[in-house]
Amino acid sequence: MVLLRDMFIDFQNFCRNIIKNVAGAQKEYPRKSNFTNFELLKRTEPVVVELKLFATFRKGPFKQKCLELPEGTLLSEIVEPLKLPDKPPKILRVNGIAVTNDCTLDDKEVIAIFPMIAGG
Repeated sequence: MVLLRDMFIDFQNFCRNIIKNVAGAQKEYPRKSNFTNFELLKRTEPVVVELKLFATFRKGPFKQKCLELPEGTLLSEIVEPLKLPDKPPKILRVNGIAVTNDCTLDDKEVIAIFPMIAGG
């Protein structure tokens, strides 16, 4: 079951990268445009994401926070400075989809970080 979940996460990340590459190619290489300066088409604004901490991770300095990040920021670049305990392991979600630390963040995404939860 774990292998199937990991394969699904890898497939989601693969699809995201394809969509980003296609969208990026359209921004950088338009077919016909009235613009003569390519720099006008490149994104210069920071990416804004919302970070939410849940359960025992909420005992830190904040529960929810909006962050301005440079384009191409990885999820690991946000998680590591938070200095969350390694145990329990973390569950990472971006827009409700399970992801790994190497996920690239886009504008207006919601990041949720949960500790592993067990019970019955």
